[in-house]
Amino acid sequence: MNQPPEKERLQATLGLFDNLLIAFGVVVSVGLIGEEFGLPHFGVAVAVGVTAEALLTFLHVRSSHRLDAMQELEIAAIRRDAAEANHLAEQDRLAKLESKLRTGLLLGSSRMPTVRT
Repeated sequence: MNQPPEKERLQATLGLFDNLLIAFGVVVSVGLIGEEFGLPHFGVAVAVGVTAEALLTFLHVRSSHRLDAMQELEIAAIRRDAAEANHLAEQDRLAKLESKLRTGLLLGSSRMPTVRT
């Protein structure tokens, strides 16, 4: 199914954020391990990793909300189109029934015997 370019970009961006969150999680883990073994400057890796994770999480949540809103609009449009299609199908069905009813009444009225008094 064709998706709007904005939706595709948003999904790609969310995928990138996911991968970056994993990468910075690794940076934090390496930094914590380095700190545990008393290696110098590994605290910077922890600080950078945690800061990046916080920023990426914020951006990810905002982008997810935008994608959710886009999908809700798409679902509403699909439901509207389905309701219109159902309405048209019902009108067509009723028109056919009315036509059969009229035809049956016309045929039936000429076949009905007349009662004379």
